[in-house]
Amino acid sequence: MVDVLGHLRDASPREFGRLTEYVILEISPALAEAQGRRAAEAGLADKVRVVNESALEVQEKISHSRNCFLIALEVLDNLPHDKVVFNPEDRWAWQAEVMPADHPVLPGYRDFPQARRSPPGTPARPPSHKELFYGVEDPLIHKCMDFLVEAQEAWDHKHAPRPSPMWGFDSWLASHETMLRPRPGGAHPASLAVWGKSGVVYLPTGQLKLLRAIQKFAPRAQCIFADFDVLPGPVMPGANGPSVRSVVAGEAVDHWDYLDPEFGTADVMFPTDFYALRYCFNKMFGRPTALESTAGFMRRFPEVVAGTTARDGTWLMEVDFLNTSMLVAEVRDCE
Repeated sequence: MVDVLGHLRDASPREFGRLTEYVILEISPALAEAQGRRAAEAGLADKVRVVNESALEVQEKISHSRNCFLIALEVLDNLPHDKVVFNPEDRWAWQAEVMPADHPVLPGYRDFPQARRSPPGTPARPPSHKELFYGVEDPLIHKCMDFLVEAQEAWDHKHAPRPSPMWGFDSWLASHETMLRPRPGGAHPASLAVWGKSGVVYLPTGQLKLLRAIQKFAPRAQCIFADFDVLPGPVMPGANGPSVRSVVAGEAVDHWDYLDPEFGTADVMFPTDFYALRYCFNKMFGRPTALESTAGFMRRFPEVVAGTTARDGTWLMEVDFLNTSMLVAEVRDCE
């Protein structure tokens, strides 16, 4: 925040003077307080407003203006996802809920015991929490799947095959109704093929909630989303499986399950399917969007290229950011 506003103030004083407000949405009370303190120390308190709320739950209208710019850098990877398991025995889809390990199995819930995996050489630790599952009934999950079905169909209409699909939804999305309801004669074969051995998918319901929230608090904002489309290292099994990492004694430790580390101590990161995100955004906002790799986007700015090129001529954006993409949404109407 200080770097962005400081650069704008120094490089373009006129535009800085026109800036009405820089709003920070911060869910953490401690970080919200720190942001406000930094703004004051930098002499920017009159330009900065810190809203101590989740971006998914903001109630107030931030801006009606098309001159509002919403920047979400590495926000999508930490948004909530819903874990859904397809059980081929009862031909039913079950959504996960995390509960304390000693919590009894409630009526209507099921326990799907799975072999716990830990990195080689690391003894498994009894988890403090467990997963219980109940039949998919959340309207948000249904709506998310509907959007993904439409996104896949729209892609298939123009392209074949879809490049590097991160989720393996190709066949499953087309038959999601089969997995949500019992079907005489068994589940659709394509469903089993896509779910594979794990039978698990992680749905980006948090992304859908974020887009709905933006429609309320900044409906005409010009949006920039940047995040990971692929995650390095071990990821949890399942379509769109997350990477789970914690820091122990100053060293990064990868986990093979989000229940392995002590509850609340690890960072759980999900890859973003930018093709599906772009479709959902276009559908909900009716705006033109541009989807590019981070390197492709940054190549427009010579000063960025020069500042991120090593002495041997290596451009770091093409080396260290190969697994990231950017979605830029514009506005066509004028005030």
